[in-house]
Amino acid sequence: MAIITILVFLDQLSKWLIKLRLKSSLGAVVLKNIFSFVYVENKGIAFGMMSGKKTIIMFVTIISIILLLYYLCICIQIDTL
Repeated sequence: MAIITILVFLDQLSKWLIKLRLKSSLGAVVLKNIFSFVYVENKGIAFGMMSGKKTIIMFVTIISIILLLYYLCICIQIDTL
């Protein structure tokens, strides 16, 4: 569980740093004409699908988390028997 917490923290930290550094700029060039970073926001899910449908995305996310936690609890109970 600690590893997951650390990974989520690092993920959120990297997103925050990227947003802080790149949002107001035109990007960051690493190798000219070869490799650069540009800030782009995705308002939907993968590849911009369901853009602007926050309520549906939140509902599906919450249901998915509840189902995963339920499954995890069942697996823990089976292991302890």
